[in-house]
Amino acid sequence: MPQHTSRALSVSLFVVVLLLFALYPPLNVPRAPLHDLHTALDGRIPLIPAFAIPYLSFYVFLILTAVVLVVRDRNCFNQYLFALILCMCVAYVCYGFFQTQVIRPLQLPTGSLSGLIRAIYASDNPYNDFPSLHVALSTVATLFLARQIKPYWPFVVWGSLICVSTLFVKQHYIADVIAGLVLAVIATRMGRNAFSSLAARA
Repeated sequence: MPQHTSRALSVSLFVVVLLLFALYPPLNVPRAPLHDLHTALDGRIPLIPAFAIPYLSFYVFLILTAVVLVVRDRNCFNQYLFALILCMCVAYVCYGFFQTQVIRPLQLPTGSLSGLIRAIYASDNPYNDFPSLHVALSTVATLFLARQIKPYWPFVVWGSLICVSTLFVKQHYIADVIAGLVLAVIATRMGRNAFSSLAARA
């Protein structure tokens, strides 16, 4: 693929990603019926305010991945953006037809980090949960970074902490996390296959 064409494609995909992120808040409002995926195991998971830190690092992780990929491999960067778009589009369809709700704790623990939990709850309604985009997108980023950076284990740990944090800040249930992981693997494979074929034809 010619360099100018690849650059134009990157810009187009990046704009679509930004538009999809902007679309999330208007979609995150309650619509009947609301489904409850809570299980007994979810009830055993405690609220741990310290996990607000990896949870809030989500956007930093995505941006870092984008910077690494655009510097190292433009085609891989396009694959990454395409995978993000696939994840968000599938998730938004699920939110439209099968909207779930997470029941948050009525009382929050005291401590210096409890304010971060309050900030998370204030900025994000608890309705669009299945699949978890926090999990799906951070897993996509982890899978792409693991192929570009050695040693890759620090980024695997970071991405894993983001995924786990969704449970410990009570933003998602276990089913949301599993669905997000499955969605990420499928979207990553589709993104790689689509752009690998495109590069081969060029």
